[in-house]
Amino acid sequence: VLLALQVVMSLVFVYLRHIKVAYVVAVLVCCACDGGTFTLYASEISKVFGVGLSILIMALIMSGLSLGTLTGVMLNKYVQPHIGYSGLFWIFLLMTAGCVIILEFFFKGQVDWAHTREKRSRESRGL
Repeated sequence: VLLALQVVMSLVFVYLRHIKVAYVVAVLVCCACDGGTFTLYASEISKVFGVGLSILIMALIMSGLSLGTLTGVMLNKYVQPHIGYSGLFWIFLLMTAGCVIILEFFFKGQVDWAHTREKRSRESRGL
């Protein structure tokens, strides 16, 4: 839900760039979606993959965040003067759409979530 809302907000950015208050609200909603999604990662990853593997996954996520920040700085410093802010937002929209495509089409069916939860609940009950 949060990722879908973020995609919608990314589409809305282009049309709200002339209305300052609405633009700031859209940016804040996107930041809230990012923060909300990020807070869910650690607990859900440890539930699904266990504590040992979740440490490695979180390390990859943190590395990705630092690389993403570096990419954003480079885009703002070197690309934005040539294509403007609307071009940057289209780039960010394409990156978000790429994430959705990767999540939807390349990671389907690799983990049986219902079976994993059922197995965990049986283990917690001692069955």
